Amino acid sequence: MSQKKITDEKIVEKYISHTETNKSDSWAYDVTRSCNRFLEWCQEERFVNFDSVDSTVIVDYVTYLKDEGYADSSISKYLGCVRGMLIYADRRDWIDIEYDEDARTGLYTERIDVSYQAEKSKQDEEEVYYLDKEQVQDIIDASDPIRDRLLIKLLYQTGIRAGEASRIRLEDIDRDEQKIKIRTEKTESLETRPVYYQSNLEPLLYDWLDMGQRVACTNAPIERDEGHLLVTRQRDWMGAEKVNKIVINRAEDAGIQKVRYVDKQGNDRKRVTAHTLRHTFACHRILKEYGGGMPIRFLQKLLGHSKIETTEKYLVVRESDVKEAYFDYLP
Repeated sequence: MSQKKITDEKIVEKYISHTETNKSDSWAYDVTRSCNRFLEWCQEERFVNFDSVDSTVIVDYVTYLKDEGYADSSISKYLGCVRGMLIYADRRDWIDIEYDEDARTGLYTERIDVSYQAEKSKQDEEEVYYLDKEQVQDIIDASDPIRDRLLIKLLYQTGIRAGEASRIRLEDIDRDEQKIKIRTEKTESLETRPVYYQSNLEPLLYDWLDMGQRVACTNAPIERDEGHLLVTRQRDWMGAEKVNKIVINRAEDAGIQKVRYVDKQGNDRKRVTAHTLRHTFACHRILKEYGGGMPIRFLQKLLGHSKIETTEKYLVVRESDVKEAYFDYLP
């Protein structure tokens, strides 16, 4: 195993800078989008860092891209960019991976055939994990800084991804309509979609934005009426990894955090993450016991899924919910 010297975000940044110097503008553009997309997926979907990437991670990533509707030719191009970045990092001893010099898209000894649906890992075959309303409230109550309370409620009320939350700018928020324009990267051009939040988020937005707590939260130079919604003490924006870490830590503070699995480096991967709140949003909109019943097509639009099959996984709910629903609807 390598001695990790820099973060995954820094690896992406350095590789993009390297590519811009040595490749064409169009190739540099593809690398930027491909590597940032892979970084976000690793952090939000698999909870792994680049040093933990192996063939099963790559196969799962192929499955994800196919589920999102990408063509085989696009997937091959994206994998080629990712492979180049990981080998670049490995040769500098930032990570430790194995790869076949002769493979075009695969990292390991056998090539990955993107023309077939990749087999999902056992992890992905697990039933969707989501929280009860009481557990969500416990996390909110355990979030002392106003920024963290705002973040938790925002994720739960909108179902957005951690990376999407990190990209929200003040100009994207329509407080009269309680609507946010979400910036997402799915095709060759930047796309947006609207999501909505509840009126009980407004008091937090008022304190955070109008009363100046956002400006007071950071040492970075920011303007009161422009820039990103979420900031950190050191930076004028908050990355996806930080968004996820806040949720993990606040769930720990609330006493509801659990270990999902232990990765090959011996690190605990937590059950309650930013993506868990996304699952929770979706399940609560579908299940009638949570006041749900939303048509699946509407949920698809809110979640930003390109294929209805991706959204339909939320129709697979816990056995305990099925049992409870059965007895609730007895004649």
